[in-house]
Amino acid sequence: MTANDVALSQRVGAMYVAACEEIFAAYGVGIQLHEPLTDSLGQGTASYVSLIGEDGHDFSLTLVLISDDALLAASYPAILTPEMAIDLQDWCRELSNQLGGRLTQKLFACGCEVTLGLAKLITVEGLSRIHDPDADVHSFWFTSTRGSVLARLSMRFAPDFQLAAVAASPDGMSMYYDGAQILF
Repeated sequence: MTANDVALSQRVGAMYVAACEEIFAAYGVGIQLHEPLTDSLGQGTASYVSLIGEDGHDFSLTLVLISDDALLAASYPAILTPEMAIDLQDWCRELSNQLGGRLTQKLFACGCEVTLGLAKLITVEGLSRIHDPDADVHSFWFTSTRGSVLARLSMRFAPDFQLAAVAASPDGMSMYYDGAQILF
């Protein structure tokens, strides 16, 4: 792995962590980043795993969100109550979709054009990842008083891929924010 690959991984990883913290905070759940677990996923209570892919010119990302049911229920929008497991499953997919959207906005601010895939969901009881020698994989373990979530980010970059500095508006404020772009 080159010095550029390491720098890219760290920068995109920091964007991913920020996006995770923002998503859960938006739904009233503060999460704290801790050291990641080992390769074991789906610890303890029922776990939901949502996956979404992002692709751009010269890079590919896979975002994996592994959450226990308690944290999903705690972050469920306040005006609703999850009545069945299907509600939590839909919510897990929606969180993954919103997480992908926030990361897309952060990459867009760095000059990247990104295509966001469709969120997929699986339920698990103990799952371990298969090592991909071509991908740089980072795990971010978050906990709260309401539960826990493991966020994984798998990254592949072309050898000459670069991220531009974050674009800012003339008043110094970020010109990209959630909901600022027309998607359709």
